[in-house]
Amino acid sequence: MTPLRQLLRQPVRLLAVFLLLGLASAFFCLSAGVFASAQTTLAQVEESYVTIGVPTTETKDVETQYNGLTLHHEESVITDEMWKYLDGLAAEGTIIEGGYRQKYISAYSSSLQSVTSGRQDGKYVPALDDPYDRAIFVVRVVSAQVDPPMEGTDLVNATVTAEIETAVKLHPDYELRNNLRFTVSCNSRDELDALDIAPGKRYLIYSADYIDLDLELRTTIAGDFRCDVSDIDLSRLSYELTAEEMMTEHPDPDFKPVAKYVTEDKTMLLSQKMLNQMNACHLTVNHFNGMYPDDRMAVGIDGTETDIPLNECYLDVYMTPLDTELDTFLKSDEGAEWLEAIHELDVQYHSVSVIGTDLLESMYCFHQGEAFVTEGRSFTDAEYEKGACVCLISESTVMASRLGVGDKIDLSFYWGPDPLADITAPEWKLQPQMYSQRAGLMGGTQEYEIVGVYRQSDLWDTADYRFLPNTVFAPNASLPEDCYSSRKGVFFTYVLQNGKVSALQDALASQNYPTNILFCFDNGYSEMAEILHGFYRSALQLFFAACLTAVAALSVFLALFVNRQRRTLGLMLSLGSGKRAAIQFSWRVAALPAVFAATAGIIVGILTMNVTSRSLLSSASEVLNTSLSSAGAVGFGDIGTKSISMPVAVIAAGVLQMAVCSAAAYLYLRRLAQKSPLDLR
Repeated sequence: MTPLRQLLRQPVRLLAVFLLLGLASAFFCLSAGVFASAQTTLAQVEESYVTIGVPTTETKDVETQYNGLTLHHEESVITDEMWKYLDGLAAEGTIIEGGYRQKYISAYSSSLQSVTSGRQDGKYVPALDDPYDRAIFVVRVVSAQVDPPMEGTDLVNATVTAEIETAVKLHPDYELRNNLRFTVSCNSRDELDALDIAPGKRYLIYSADYIDLDLELRTTIAGDFRCDVSDIDLSRLSYELTAEEMMTEHPDPDFKPVAKYVTEDKTMLLSQKMLNQMNACHLTVNHFNGMYPDDRMAVGIDGTETDIPLNECYLDVYMTPLDTELDTFLKSDEGAEWLEAIHELDVQYHSVSVIGTDLLESMYCFHQGEAFVTEGRSFTDAEYEKGACVCLISESTVMASRLGVGDKIDLSFYWGPDPLADITAPEWKLQPQMYSQRAGLMGGTQEYEIVGVYRQSDLWDTADYRFLPNTVFAPNASLPEDCYSSRKGVFFTYVLQNGKVSALQDALASQNYPTNILFCFDNGYSEMAEILHGFYRSALQLFFAACLTAVAALSVFLALFVNRQRRTLGLMLSLGSGKRAAIQFSWRVAALPAVFAATAGIIVGILTMNVTSRSLLSSASEVLNTSLSSAGAVGFGDIGTKSISMPVAVIAAGVLQMAVCSAAAYLYLRRLAQKSPLDLR
């Protein structure tokens, strides 16, 4: 007789045992899966969440005495003593995990095409287009006027209107306008007179601060009408103003309406100054070579002075009469330097800011989701550690450059002739340095692989912790040593231990330091962690109850089913069966219900685990009654997706219960086999 037939001879007992073990197994498997899910989810949240402390950029006015003079300058409200204390907390590692310092350098890549706010689909902010707003034009002067001299200096300016004949070099984002207004800045009146600026004459000019006045006007109108710039059609202008419109009050007392932009539901009045912006642009012509004293030397990024005069780092081109065809002039000796200038701007248009980091997610924009990876991935720990030549590039730059994830680019690093003049200025925004053909690149090129593409929520935001689209991110260790860094803005972040924001504030208060010198963000970790800890505690209680139930079911199974196999065991021993054979047959009869029940428990556990997890998670949320911040609410809404399902734990629990029941039955039968056959009847 087989063990299965032996079982089927006692159907009532088999059904009772199957129900007992099946329910216990289902409960045990389910609770094990929920507990493993809670444990893994909590560990995953701890690992994936980063809490940052961003140093304030607030400054205070400081007075110093020098040669009897009282000098004023701005300093951070975070004193050296405070920095040392915060660094000490970072070294301890109990509240602050560490400080992350970003590096900055400029780089040129022929594969990268920079973007500007001058694109029709963007927000036009001319001040943020530096240094891509330099250009070279052939112009014909319409009129020129010498401005009053600047008091106390030899500087003299002339305001010129002209027509653009040829755009020799202009960033591709800008649309060429017909009418040009530019200012010529000269170091002396003799220098200005030597240019002999007169109507009808042609000039080759090297310009800076290019402003598309037409686009600026349409951007202003679009802002007022709350529509895209591309929707603005200046043919809608009307010059017929009503008496009421002529008398409309305006914040500017000098504003006099001469036209209006009209749509179906709104009207905007325009002044003559605004109308002059139509099909026009403005720029500045600076004589970079000769702007500085002869004894002013170029400096390195470390602040050390070189033996190269700063003036010699700039090309001596800004404005020259053009009496021949452009190609003929460029082939002349005088035109050779202008060819250098053309190459200089070509490099500039393909230059970017490179930010090195040891933890991308520690930077404010990425931490807060204002910048995020849309294609590919972020950097790995190994890439940070080894300084792998991999990078992330903005979606805007990738589209303009027609690149994608997996493509490789060459980066050649450089610094401008006077780098500290820009990056240490309070108003400086993260931009590549002004490239100098004479200063050149730092050395050879380095090949980087694009592993990710990031998107920004606001391409042209100028807040202290943000960056502009022409920014490439790379591991710190992959960049050359000649980089810039500081403890302000985008360059420095403390990473806190999760859940330690209050502890940090208490620590600062204990030293009588302001508690707001670090602005802390945890993206709702505190709220989510509390909910998940509640979920974990509930899952642990459920698992503990399931363990007790499983032990009780095992005891009943041994007492009411396995123990009933003693008669079969005694009969087989009486008939001369070997002890081993008798034990094995009786064990197979006892183990089969455990196997069937455990299998059923695994199936039921897998089918009901996710529903139970969500129920416990919801219960934990309601009990905590958490009031979430906006950032926390985003995280809370995503808790369901962060909860990790662990069906493998259900299977492991079922197999474990199967093994335990089978082993217990075998040991129990083996102990019974030590008795005499007569005692087993």
